[in-house]
Amino acid sequence: MSRQSFPATGTVICSILLSLLVGRSAFAQADDSDSAEETAAGTPSEESATSGAEAAAPEAAAPAAPAAPAAPSAIGVERLPGSAYPEPQVRGIQGGSLWMTFHGLQWPYMPAVGGDGTTRIGFSGSAWVDTSYRTVESGVPDTDPSVNEWRQQSRFVLRTTPTFNVSNGWFVQGQGELVLTGAAPASTQDFLVADDLYVRTGKWNVFDITAGRFQGWEIYHLGMGLDLNTVERDGARTEGNRPVDLYGLTYFWDRPNGPGRLAAHFYPTDYLRFEILGQVGSSALNSLGIRPVGILDLGIVKVKAGVEYGKETPRQQADNRKESVQRSGFGGTIQTVLNPYLEAGVAAARGLIDTYNAQGILDAGRSTTTTSYGGFANVRVVESLLLGGGANFTKETNLKVDTTGTKNDIKSHLQVFGAAQYTLWDQLYIKGVVAYADALFDPESDPPPIAKFNNTSLSGRLRFMYLF
Repeated sequence: MSRQSFPATGTVICSILLSLLVGRSAFAQADDSDSAEETAAGTPSEESATSGAEAAAPEAAAPAAPAAPAAPSAIGVERLPGSAYPEPQVRGIQGGSLWMTFHGLQWPYMPAVGGDGTTRIGFSGSAWVDTSYRTVESGVPDTDPSVNEWRQQSRFVLRTTPTFNVSNGWFVQGQGELVLTGAAPASTQDFLVADDLYVRTGKWNVFDITAGRFQGWEIYHLGMGLDLNTVERDGARTEGNRPVDLYGLTYFWDRPNGPGRLAAHFYPTDYLRFEILGQVGSSALNSLGIRPVGILDLGIVKVKAGVEYGKETPRQQADNRKESVQRSGFGGTIQTVLNPYLEAGVAAARGLIDTYNAQGILDAGRSTTTTSYGGFANVRVVESLLLGGGANFTKETNLKVDTTGTKNDIKSHLQVFGAAQYTLWDQLYIKGVVAYADALFDPESDPPPIAKFNNTSLSGRLRFMYLF
């Protein structure tokens, strides 16, 4: 991903203000009775804006007057309405982690509201702040000290989604997400970055093609804890020993730093969806990958499954270098929603990495098999209070063996959490998470053998999150 510097902020702000001015001008020209009601509700007018009046008939002796210019199409600027968050089947219990997942739907859903040729510009986003603490007891404190760490992280996302609708449900949609981060970045330029940057075209509820920077469809859901870049997701990690990370069909799921994405989405029914995602581009290495997944969503039961495969190769082909990294995996999940009281699920996935050196020979120490499995549950206690919990276990083995040819390196990581969330005004989410982790390091293939050891961790996190 290319980084944006602080001077880019002025450009972003000017673009947003220009969009707002254009939208306000279009609304001012719309029918008074409709625009007053709809604008107050935060949605665009349903009537196309028009400008100018009919020209008077010319005198007989005068030359024909030029034709009046065509009326401009309406542009509606809006905070995304509830209809933009599709739910042909129940997503989850309100406020829960499944409810905040769109299960492969076309989101934001912004069909025409003012006839063909209309443009809607939707704004939405989020802001959250995490205050957290963790303690890690090292299994080898003499060489790798234990950890006591306070941390605060913050993140603001402003999402802009212009959508142009034409006849019979055809559309073109772009999306950009401006991200501001606080406390966590390592350098100044990391404070201003981008998440989604894509263009999508297709037909609503039938199919679409998407190109750019975006996440693939989620398969392995973790619940109300273990969010990316949090203390409980790090688990029992010290400076010198990093536990194996959870694998959930995730080699080609998240937004990559460098390569981009091409994806085709198909919606044959309101309960069956498919994504074929491809990755192409480079950072340090050329990257090509494919990740087809499918979702059967019956509301009360959701079944998701997929596979992935990709290969990284050098950009420079000097001296006939043959190094490469091949990644593949498969996974699936079963989830249930008993609205409005319970949402839960179990999942499992296995990933394989095969690493080859410059001579094209397999590097056994860097070639691994990783297996993860676990589950979560979220329960509504009262209207605004949810309790949740989850546990996941991950094991990694490599292909390197000891002198007997029977023992290889093993890593495992148990991560358990509990969470409580209270919602105010359907906009502010206050969530606390406590977690425990146990990481095993067993490097038995190294001569002479190194004794295995465990790191253990306890952590707590408090999040304030505002969605808009």
